[in-house]
Amino acid sequence: MLQAGGTDEARWIEWKGTLDLSSAAGQHHLVRQIQGFANRDPDFAARWAGGYAYLIVGAEPGVGQPAGVSTVDAATLEPQLGKWLPDEITWNLDYVRIGTQMFS
Repeated sequence: MLQAGGTDEARWIEWKGTLDLSSAAGQHHLVRQIQGFANRDPDFAARWAGGYAYLIVGAEPGVGQPAGVSTVDAATLEPQLGKWLPDEITWNLDYVRIGTQMFS
């Protein structure tokens, strides 16, 4: 994943330099992105990252210092997004700390 670049966005990864995960607008964006990943052709998707897709929030290729992200409790976020996502779509929220910055 560390080798991914901006041209990979059409296939298996999406970069968002900033996104407020606690806002309605940020959550709407997450739902749209998750649905977009889920609607990829399975044969096409299987070519990259084992068919998985990743939305990286708080970082983007070609930008010096990543912005990071404020954390939101998954127990709060999951039901909010679940109202708009069918049960067949599975997703996970994970945070990664690099130095003092948190990324989702």
